[in-house]
Amino acid sequence: METLLRDSLVDLGHEVIEREWGSENTDAGFTILPHATRRERPDANLFFKEMHLPGLFTIDVDGWGVEHSALRHTFDFESVDADSAVPRVAALRQRMVSANLSRVSQPVAGDVTAPGYILLPLQVPNDSVVTEHSRVSVATLLHAVSDWAAARRQRVAVKIHPHSFDHPDLVDAVARRARESRYVFEVRGNIHSLIAASRGIFVINSSTGFEALMHGKPVATFGDCDYGAVTFAATPATIDDAAAWCDAYGSHDQSRAAQFVDWYRSRHAYPTGDDDVAATKQRLRNYLDAVVPR
Repeated sequence: METLLRDSLVDLGHEVIEREWGSENTDAGFTILPHATRRERPDANLFFKEMHLPGLFTIDVDGWGVEHSALRHTFDFESVDADSAVPRVAALRQRMVSANLSRVSQPVAGDVTAPGYILLPLQVPNDSVVTEHSRVSVATLLHAVSDWAAARRQRVAVKIHPHSFDHPDLVDAVARRARESRYVFEVRGNIHSLIAASRGIFVINSSTGFEALMHGKPVATFGDCDYGAVTFAATPATIDDAAAWCDAYGSHDQSRAAQFVDWYRSRHAYPTGDDDVAATKQRLRNYLDAVVPR
């Protein structure tokens, strides 16, 4: 994305000064920062970040995720043709699964435990998307869903984030909850296989939730996220309702999720893969021409 930004700005006649993160920007008339928001850096002008799928970036005057300026508006489903969106998202899913692509490297796809479980992918506890945009911590969600699983005799597959194994308290808590209940079990397999075999996904606001929408699976979110328009907004007190919503999820819901995913990828964000880069270059140049002063 950095290369596309630089080349687009140069094509528009701007001088681009590239600096290391944390360096002074006092001589820059316009500053573009990665992985930051206006809340954190009110001195900057644009913010970009890779979001949800590999090579998929957003860029905005306010930030990323729920802080993106476009999220101030209710999503307009009428703006996206469902008959076109559904096959496009199906093709995207096929490409992702065939190439085993995800934001985090995945093991080879394979068989998983008996299907029909709720998948609970845990996020990194101190990730800013959790600490800044969720009233529920990773540990709180783990215990709330585990208690619900035991009380309701519902199977829950817990997947620890690959970057969370250096959080021993969380790793130990998952092991203990699995040891204490016949309904809670830990999984470490391929995320696409795990999503496909689930009956629904419970997340705070993980990119796995967005991937699950691409798979046509119901998603309950326990924190604020930029794909919340097509999920069930859950709390620890409404897990029964979240599970019932997952079980009632049908073709209409899948179609709406596909509309959102298609909009997000082709209009909201900027995919940088080989098949997308030509269209992305034009969209990005048009956007920068509108927001970067001459």
